[in-house]
Amino acid sequence: MAEVSPTRLYLGNLPRDVTKEDIQAHFKDAPGNITEVKLMNGFGFIEYEDAMDARDVVPTSSNDSLSDVEDGSDLNGSRLTVQFARGSRQRNEFAGPPERPHPRPRRTAHRMQINGLPGETSWQDLKDFARRSGLDVVYSEVGRDRDGKG
Repeated sequence: MAEVSPTRLYLGNLPRDVTKEDIQAHFKDAPGNITEVKLMNGFGFIEYEDAMDARDVVPTSSNDSLSDVEDGSDLNGSRLTVQFARGSRQRNEFAGPPERPHPRPRRTAHRMQINGLPGETSWQDLKDFARRSGLDVVYSEVGRDRDGKG
């Protein structure tokens, strides 16, 4: 079973047009400080600074929510779902796509033609061969008429 985050909350059944400002206004009377809001299409996540504050917002069978913002409360006409988020996340999850270790190669004016290729050689085979030779291959092509050129 997935680990449950003590500070990160899942928000379900969000209106499609909800904004971060709507979320912050909705949770303004809840205890604690929200450090991050991430909205997707119909759901989202909020991160609290303190686990105790997050716990106070989420109702459980043993503790009713200590705030007026709770599971089932109304947000812009939609019945909100509030639960602890499952799974851990890395701190940079909201930072965007990861950086590439090397820049993506770009096409250049340099070309190489290889003759005498077997008819069954694919462009993938040609590219693999060139890479094994230490070349940085951006594009490879094998003649469609199978004349042995690539």
